[in-house]
Amino acid sequence: MVSVICFGCNDGFSDMWEGTDKHQGGVTITNPEADRNTWKYFIPKQYTLADLAADYAKQGRDNPSGEAYQSLQEQLMRDLHACDYGFSVSAFVGGVEILTDEYAGCGFDYSYDDEGDLLDEARRVWDEYDTTAEVIEMAKKAAADIVAASPVLAAFIN
Repeated sequence: MVSVICFGCNDGFSDMWEGTDKHQGGVTITNPEADRNTWKYFIPKQYTLADLAADYAKQGRDNPSGEAYQSLQEQLMRDLHACDYGFSVSAFVGGVEILTDEYAGCGFDYSYDDEGDLLDEARRVWDEYDTTAEVIEMAKKAAADIVAASPVLAAFIN
């Protein structure tokens, strides 16, 4: 049994954005969801507004600065809404639960602003990292541990 678990945060957000309440023309992106307890602006850390505008200008776009700002605004909204997700697995063999809510595979971030739905993205990540094979190995190890403990369990029953 596989469950997709939302961890309720986006740990990578601070690697991508720096919050500020000071507007800096050509540097900051407005936080459209700003309220009393959040930053009014964000500065992109991985790809600056100026760099993106320059790339758009090289491509011959009509309004490179405006398009760069809009693109980063959309990325900010996506990242504000994103959360980290992972997989929790349980496994039964012959009616015996050998794995109980164990984490498997890798984490990924997802936003409802992304194209596609969460379960499709989870399936893609699961398959890409061959998580089925990892879970089978985890289950084999857990079963081997149970078998190794069987004399102690038999003694306990007696």
